[in-house]
Amino acid sequence: MFSRNEITFTHCLAMQFVWLMLAVGYNLVSIYNIENGYSPLKIGNPEQTLVMIIPFVLLLISGVVKRYTLYFYFGAFQTIMLFLGGVVSHFYLVSISGLSQYSSVWSCIFAIGINLYGVAVFYCGLRKSYFLKAKRL
Repeated sequence: MFSRNEITFTHCLAMQFVWLMLAVGYNLVSIYNIENGYSPLKIGNPEQTLVMIIPFVLLLISGVVKRYTLYFYFGAFQTIMLFLGGVVSHFYLVSISGLSQYSSVWSCIFAIGINLYGVAVFYCGLRKSYFLKAKRL
C-alpha cells in the first residue's frame, strides 16, 4: 500500500531537475565571472563542465518518457560518475591544494553540496526506477 507521503519516481525526477538547474547555474556564474574579469567559482573550464552535464539531461529525458530500464542502467553509471567526478574530486582537490582552486570557501561548499544533493536524488531515482522496471517484466 502506498503512503500519501511516499516519494514517487516523478518526485525524484523533479528533484533531479533542481540539481540540474543548480549545477548549470554554478557554472554559468563562473562563466559570467570570467567574462567580466573576475575569478571563476572554481579554477577550471566551466564550459567543459556544462558539456559534461548533457548526459544527465538525456538521463532525465529517459525518465520522463518512462524508459525505466534505460534510466536504471544509464543512471547507475551517471550516479557513480557524479560521485567520483563531482564529490570525490572536490574533496581530493581540497586535500591536496586547500582552497586555492576556489574563489572562496562558499564556492567550495556549494560545489560539494550541489553534487552531494545530485548523488542523493539520482540514487533516489535509481531505486524507484528499479522497482518500476521490475513491474514491467
